[in-house]
Amino acid sequence: MDKIEGMDDFIRAWTDCFKCHYALWKTGVEHGDISIWNLMWDKMNKCGILNDWDLAFVRGGIRKDGKLLEGHGGERTGTVPFMARGLLNLNDKHRLYRHEVESFIWVFTWICIKNDHSEVIKQWRTGSCLAVAHAKSHFILDDYQFLKVSDNVNGLWEKCKLLIRLLRKIENVRDECAYMVEPDADLIHQAVLHIIEQQVAPTYFSTLTLLKPA
Repeated sequence: MDKIEGMDDFIRAWTDCFKCHYALWKTGVEHGDISIWNLMWDKMNKCGILNDWDLAFVRGGIRKDGKLLEGHGGERTGTVPFMARGLLNLNDKHRLYRHEVESFIWVFTWICIKNDHSEVIKQWRTGSCLAVAHAKSHFILDDYQFLKVSDNVNGLWEKCKLLIRLLRKIENVRDECAYMVEPDADLIHQAVLHIIEQQVAPTYFSTLTLLKPA
């Protein structure tokens, strides 16, 4: 996906893969390795392809030893530069939908900053998992709004900044709930598509809820 030419093709490929991933997640299939190299673009059919299911986990499936697979994938699998911080720093024990969404957002971010901010990319590709998690958190909380990005991706970068704000919103929800309640997967999914496919009002994040009514 990192060789796609044109903003529209990238948005289409990314969105197609995002929707495909969600549809499979709802059936119990967890991809487990969202990265720039596993999101592909079919030039002929003009569509995105979610590739490489080697690390996929099927909830409720049967293992080779005959035991039932329950819950979410226990393995903290993935490609480090694109893994969610909660899995990298071991704060989260199991993979949740928000972790996969975060990986998709890191792919989006990578495309936007890879040419102008190779020093940031290098921090995500080297060092320990804890160091990478810290670098990503620093990027989200302090650096992203100040970066200068090439004109040829400015349209993407504006979307990317909104996606990063969504990550911060997810964290705020969990902080306010003392980590006892997880943001709803359906609402997170809808929020991402709203950001990607529609114009976002200035008040969007102040009115956005990621928790379903009790």
